[in-house]
Amino acid sequence: MAFTPAHEIPIEIRRKAAAVHEAGHALVAILFGRRVTGAMLRLPNGLSGETQFEQEPAVSLDFNVTADRHIVENAVIVLLAGQIAEAQHWKKLAALYSPLVDTHRHDDDEIAKLKLGFRFSPEKTPAIWPTARKRRRHRLAKGIASRNRRHFEKAGRQTLDQ
Repeated sequence: MAFTPAHEIPIEIRRKAAAVHEAGHALVAILFGRRVTGAMLRLPNGLSGETQFEQEPAVSLDFNVTADRHIVENAVIVLLAGQIAEAQHWKKLAALYSPLVDTHRHDDDEIAKLKLGFRFSPEKTPAIWPTARKRRRHRLAKGIASRNRRHFEKAGRQTLDQ
């Protein structure tokens, strides 16, 4: 499949994709009880954005403690939510555009940092992820329409399995 060069996609559509991306972060963060203070598109053209949260105290996490693992799992899911929301936006426009989306680098870097904490032995790793997946499905089922839920679950599975 050939990708549509960014300059061939109207800036309004690309700006909306960035807004949808940030809205995805904000929505799922709210579902997890985080206090979102804002979501914005960056100047000069609004093609990237930022979701802002109320300042939370720094904590030291122990990845062997279930509650601490849940904090990190939730953070990964919030980061993925932006990518998934944006993917849905582009899916609706698939007949017109097939962009090469490279705006997720920051999210991907943050996810990679968070996943570093899960340094389980290869034998223990398979036992941990089913619990994380079950929690993710339960939480998402509470606040996301079923037609979008499968996209969140698929992306979450792919990221957690990597």
